This record gives sequence, C-alpha cells and structure tokens, in this order.
Amino acid sequence: MQILLTFDVAMKIIHMSDLHITEGGIPIWDTDTKYHFDLAIEKIKHEDNIDAIFITGDIADNGSKWAYEYVDLKMQQLGIPTYVCPGNHDWTPQMKQTLRFCKMEPCVEISGWKFILLDSTIPDEDLPEKNRARGVLSKYSLSVIEDIANTSISPICILLHHSPLEPGSWLNKKILENRDEFKSHINGFKNIKLVLFGHVHYPFVESQSKITYVSAPSIGFAFDPNLNKYEIAKGCEGYNLIEVVSDDVLVKTVII
Repeated sequence: MQILLTFDVAMKIIHMSDLHITEGGIPIWDTDTKYHFDLAIEKIKHEDNIDAIFITGDIADNGSKWAYEYVDLKMQQLGIPTYVCPGNHDWTPQMKQTLRFCKMEPCVEISGWKFILLDSTIPDEDLPEKNRARGVLSKYSLSVIEDIANTSISPICILLHHSPLEPGSWLNKKILENRDEFKSHINGFKNIKLVLFGHVHYPFVESQSKITYVSAPSIGFAFDPNLNKYEIAKGCEGYNLIEVVSDDVLVKTVII
C-alpha cells in the first residue's frame, strides 16, 4: 500500500533567534539587545493568528538566569505558545531550571506539523559552563530525526541553532560542523519539509532537495556577509514570519 503525503494545513509561526540578552539588560557590542527584544515583542502583539513562536537559541548572551527569567516573563505576557532550543551562548542546565512558559520540548505538534527541536551545542572542555562557537549534531539527535520521520506521515520541521548551510563570506565560519552528514540524513525523508536555524545573525532562504532552509535574523544584533567581520548591520534586527499553506512556505522578514 502506498501512502500519499499531503501538506494542505495552513500554519503561521514566528521564528526568532539570537536575542543575546545580558544580565540586567546591559548593552553589548554597543547595542541594547534588551531594547531590541522589547521592540520585537511589541511588533508581535500586532501579528494576527500566530500558532506558535520558536526561538532557535542564544536567548542569553552568557547563560544568565536573569536573561532567561526576563524573556520567559515577556513571552508569558504575550501568551503565544513558545518553544526553544539552546544556542552556543546559552547554558542548557540554567535554561531548563529557569524557563517555565518557554518549553524545551524535543518534539511538538502544531497545526498538523511535527517540530523537532535539537541541541547542536558542544560544551567547551576548557571553560566550565561555556559552549564552543561551532556546532555538531550528535548521533542521538540524528536517530531522533529518523525515529520520528519513520513513524509519522505528518510534515516535519527541524529546528537547531547552528546553520547547516553556508551563508557566504566570513559567516561560513563556526557553523554546523557535520552539516553534510545532517543534510544527507534528512534528504531521505519525504515528510521533512522545513529546517529553521539561527546563529549567523543573517536571514536567508534556500531550497535543497525539496527541503526549505530558513535562517532567522538576530533580534539582538545583526550581521551581513557583505560587511566586515563582526561589523554590526545596524537596523537589520528582526524575526521571520513564516506561513505554510499546502506545499508553499512563505517567509517574511520583519525588521524591528
């Protein structure tokens, strides 16, 4: 018997990433990241019919409990279901201990879609409570994808912090190390339709093997492959508004 996969469920989500909230909201990189996050929250209040919000890591700039408490309270006040995965600037034990409204679920189902949230961070062996900048997906994470994809006919979205694609120029550094293995692994599943990530602080959309890859801009501070290394792309901070209808994935970058 042949199972026909159909993806005709309308869905509207917000994809945020790289908030980089500091202890007490102190500016970093000559940028007030807390202020940018507050602006994003005000923007989202005017968005209609949002099914969920996903944050792909670097909620805190340095694993701060204060930062997680602040973001969690703001998302709770917003009242839209919010799901998160860690980034290299986060500290996962502190996230799990502090976050209440924002959920760190390995897999959630929304509007007929399954969302798999992965941890691509690597602890730094030399610096306690720190992660390395680059990312890797473990064999366990790849097996989770396989198990869910093999046992479901629902369309699937995978979320992680580190970019599995090369955005260009100096932004190609310190992204997902085993990205080729990851892409080869997911290309075999027809129901994996979407991959969302952050880390590069630069929005782009690319389709490979019928899978749509979407990078979110940074809420905290933006980069651009056409600028000098680590030069801030001021005024380019924001989030992605993603709408899925049938097989069409529509991505709009909202500048805050």
